[in-house]
This record gives sequence, structure tokens and C-alpha cells, in this order.
Amino acid sequence: VFEAEFKYNVSNQVVIEDIQPGVFHQLLRLIYTGRLTSATMETMAARLFAAADKYLLDQLKSECESHLRHQMSAENCMELLLLSSDQIQPADYLKHCAVNFFRRYPREVMATDGWKKTRQQNPN
Repeated sequence: VFEAEFKYNVSNQVVIEDIQPGVFHQLLRLIYTGRLTSATMETMAARLFAAADKYLLDQLKSECESHLRHQMSAENCMELLLLSSDQIQPADYLKHCAVNFFRRYPREVMATDGWKKTRQQNPN
């Protein structure tokens, strides 16, 4: 065990397996420059939201949550509901918005591939 840890430390590398390289690159860009492009937010908001939660970047998490709420649709409603619950610090307002969206448009949500995918992954 110690030998494996020693090799890990000598390599001067940290392996982060649960965040895609492009997302981590944008996370570092934000940390160093304080900026993200709107295109980045459009394509990576959900993944940046999860990374911001993991690394306790509250302002980024809040910005992503706001963006996700405004982009909520029948197709992504269930994904956002699961995402809001699967955090170190749950995103209660995003969850509330997703639940309300579902209550308002149940037929539209249940007719999507997002619903079918969620049902397959979470049968209960």
C-alpha cells in the first residue's frame, strides 16, 4: 500500500477520473480568469454544476443552477431533478423547479427520451 502511494506522490500527477478534461479545463479557466463564456455555459452547465459542487465553488454552482433553471425543458427536467439531488450540498431550489415543471407538464416530460432513460436507470 505504501509503495503504491509513494509512486503516486513521486509522479507529481493527480488523476481526476470523475470530471471530463474539457470541463476541468473550463473550471481552471474560471479560477484563473474569473470568466466563462456563454458558449461554455450553454454546453457544460450541468457538468460544471457538478464540478462546482465537488470543489465547493459556490458562486459557479449558483450561476450554473440559475442557467439550468432557465433552460429547463421537458427533455432535461428529469436529468436536472436527479442532478439537483445528487450533490454534496443538494440544490433544493433547482430540485423544487424541476418538480414544479414536472407537475405542470407531466405528459410532455413523460413523452421524452429523458424520461425513458431516467425510468430505465431508476426503476423505482
